[in-house]
Amino acid sequence: APILCDARMVSEGITRPRLPADNAVICTLHDPRIPGLAREMGNTRSAAALELWRPHLAGAVVAIGNAPTALFHLLNMLEDPACPRPAAIIGCPVGFVGAAESKDALM
Repeated sequence: APILCDARMVSEGITRPRLPADNAVICTLHDPRIPGLAREMGNTRSAAALELWRPHLAGAVVAIGNAPTALFHLLNMLEDPACPRPAAIIGCPVGFVGAAESKDALM
C-alpha cells in the first residue's frame, strides 16, 4: 500500500529502506496541476493536492503532518461513500489556525 503525504517534509522523513513492502511514498503537492485546482476549489494547494490521491487512497496509509486544510479536506472526501478508504490516517498538522480543530475532527 502507498504512503500518501501532504507535504514533502513529511515524505522525506520516511525511512524508505525500513518499509517492509517497498511502499511507494507519494506527495502530490508540487504537481503542476495543483495551483489551478486550488483556485477552482477555492481552497489551499495542500487541500487540492489530496484530489490527486483518489486513485491511490484505497488501503493506503495517509500521513498529514503539515496542513490542517489537508486533513479537513480528507475528512470531507471520506464523507462520500464512494471515496476509497485508507487503511490508516496519521493526522498531525501543525500551526495555530485549524490544527487543533482538524485533529479533533479526525477523532
